[in-house]
Amino acid sequence: MCMKTFILIAFILLKSILSAQDIKSKGVKKSDSSLYSAPLIDINRYSVTPRLKFRFEFNQLKSTDTLIIASTIMDCGEFGGHNEYIYIYLLGDKIYGKLKRDKLCDPESVKNNPNATFTEIVELQSNSKNIILTYIKDFNDYVPEANISSNAPTDFWIEFKNQNYALHDQTGKWKQFLIIRNQLFAKE
Repeated sequence: MCMKTFILIAFILLKSILSAQDIKSKGVKKSDSSLYSAPLIDINRYSVTPRLKFRFEFNQLKSTDTLIIASTIMDCGEFGGHNEYIYIYLLGDKIYGKLKRDKLCDPESVKNNPNATFTEIVELQSNSKNIILTYIKDFNDYVPEANISSNAPTDFWIEFKNQNYALHDQTGKWKQFLIIRNQLFAKE
């Protein structure tokens, strides 16, 4: 009986030594919760990955193009939200903006001015074009706060000529989309 116990203990020790050497050579997997002695720190999550910058001038807009500025608005907080889209397009020699809003998740609980009415299509004058260019600059410059989260994060994206640019704000604090939507489309 003593020999069996000795062999079992030797086997367990040998296996743990081999496992430790294997971990040192491969690194610790984040999902391996059976290894309590090794710290499970993901160093990469503390670094900010630079996003691609979106460059746009209105003279790039051709009659076959559409600039799409969009957002997921978490009007029901952690329980969901809806998408809104601003389509910028050229028709003849004039530039127009069109607002499309998906159905609100719960109009009764919307804190984002649920009674607001919007003009669906507007012709963009020079001041409206400046509002859009300012939004694009703010979109490019915004750096989300690291290591802070919310139950209602927001997403923003810009699409133009089959290129997509995205911004995820885990805090839900960046409100620039709502600002330009209201500046361009809110009825007075």
